[in-house]
Amino acid sequence: GGHLMQRGLVDLVITGTDLDEPSELRFSNPKITAKAKTAADGKAVLNQFTVTLAPDAPVGLHEVRVLTRLGISTPRAFAVGTQTEITRAKANTTPETALELAVDTVCNATVTAAAADHYTFLAKKGQKLSVDCVAAAIDSKLIRVLTIADPSGQDLIVSRRGGAVDFTAPADGKFFVRVNSLTYEGGPEHFYRLALLSQPPSTPLFARAVS
Repeated sequence: GGHLMQRGLVDLVITGTDLDEPSELRFSNPKITAKAKTAADGKAVLNQFTVTLAPDAPVGLHEVRVLTRLGISTPRAFAVGTQTEITRAKANTTPETALELAVDTVCNATVTAAAADHYTFLAKKGQKLSVDCVAAAIDSKLIRVLTIADPSGQDLIVSRRGGAVDFTAPADGKFFVRVNSLTYEGGPEHFYRLALLSQPPSTPLFARAVS
């Protein structure tokens, strides 16, 4: 299955079982298309596709299926958004290795087993932000716990339910966000999208798109 990203041209890696010889991705909206990713020698890269999103591809969650030698897969979620997208590249399981997020950014990651992923952001006193960590809506197995902490590491908000968390900075400073699994599991099937937004978007960030 898959998830991700924003308008333009993106690479997508598919994971899961019974994906023998994947040959095609089929999306629920014709504004999203894909072709097998090729290496420098012209050969297809296993389980990787280059996805093209038309400028008018609808924002929201679409469905994608993988066509393989064994048939067609069950649908998985594919998100299209307008915010800046990043992908966590390095381990960030301590406050010292926290990944800094800019406002109006979505970070794609897989949760670290038996640990918490750390992020940080700067805010001014009274600044209103929205923090959303989405997993179930994009077909992840992650049962997420989302925590916002102050500059000293003291927990301000702990959310074990889905949905965005509204946050008003109590002072100027560098705040922290932690994401961990309630069940301590991790790995490729426990992925999430962490969004730091200046305000809740007019269009729900992770709603199913009409396709």
